[in-house]
Amino acid sequence: MVQRQPAVEALLHHLQTEIAQLPHLAVPEQQTRPHITLSFAQTIDGSIAARPGAPTRLSGDLSSAFTHSLRATHDAILVGIGTVLADNPRLTTRSWDGPDPRAVILDSSLRTPLDAALFDRSSPGPIILYDQKFDQKTELPFRAEQLNQRGATCLATSVGDLSVVFSTLHEHGIASILVEGGATVITSVLEAHLADYLAITVSPRMLGGFRYAGASAALERPGYHRLGDDLIITGAVLWQ
Repeated sequence: MVQRQPAVEALLHHLQTEIAQLPHLAVPEQQTRPHITLSFAQTIDGSIAARPGAPTRLSGDLSSAFTHSLRATHDAILVGIGTVLADNPRLTTRSWDGPDPRAVILDSSLRTPLDAALFDRSSPGPIILYDQKFDQKTELPFRAEQLNQRGATCLATSVGDLSVVFSTLHEHGIASILVEGGATVITSVLEAHLADYLAITVSPRMLGGFRYAGASAALERPGYHRLGDDLIITGAVLWQ
């Protein structure tokens, strides 16, 4: 069993309390999409990786445990195919004693490898969303069937429209999603004004590397929490 950290426990409780008070969660039966928490790590100069496709660890041990604790409180965790190909992640709660979220992959042309680490998890297989405009191409239904046989659930949808993506996931019983990246997914969620809550880890480094693009927004009652050497910035998103 992973040892729990009091500082991480306290921060997680704070976030759960704040998230539960978000207005759109007050009447769950009226929801048409999941609650969306956007969480990622960056340096103080805004870099999230040394270069595109290059895995770069930015979080310290405590902030990594915090990220994994967030995973345990969401139904699903969403990343893009670029993250799968670059990092081959399992997207589990290995640094926290809690349930693994369902992995969701945005993979418009079904490039997820059949031997991806996502298939080694003990929890249900990943949901892989691919672009419905390719659904008539003979090779993609065959590829979808291969992935389904590995334990995935492949769904054809409008991957380029995140409102449709999140509505599709909501229809499949996903009530809360932790979006972790990479840069393309982070940018898309921000530009579509779809994040409800942010939890950003800021590492005290300057990398001069790859950044995401954003949108005009502010945080309601922003929180600044130190975990080890990292600063965790949290708050509900106010789109401007």
